[in-house]
Amino acid sequence: MNNLCEFLDIKSEVEIYNTGSEFMNDYLTKKVDIILTSPPYFNLEIYADGKAQSENQYNSYETWRDGWLEKVITTAISHLNDFGVSCWNVHNIGKMKMIEDVKNIHAKVNFSEQNRFSIGSSKRQSNQAATKNEKNMDVTICYKK
Repeated sequence: MNNLCEFLDIKSEVEIYNTGSEFMNDYLTKKVDIILTSPPYFNLEIYADGKAQSENQYNSYETWRDGWLEKVITTAISHLNDFGVSCWNVHNIGKMKMIEDVKNIHAKVNFSEQNRFSIGSSKRQSNQAATKNEKNMDVTICYKK
């Protein structure tokens, strides 16, 4: 991310936080223009061991979505300027309908989809099968009031 900021010549204008999004109240002390994130997919992407990890706090995708994901989205939105944008890189995986769930959570606080950006990427390691070169379409959806 630092390399991208340097390339775009915006490093002095950007603050990057490399920590769990559920802790944003600890470090966001002012309103921001944009929230850009790619949330974990409940228990599909394990970043570390320990009780603090969101997947270890919930016993199903539905309880994780309602207890963790919704709280993170609404907290993130509370830190946006009046013109701020909430952007989420998500896709659906099996029964985890992240695109619809993220959209529905934003709709609860009167945010609607403004833009959608898609890019093809390699399959995630945990999803690889015999067709390792098959591509996924990741989508980043931006919501605004």
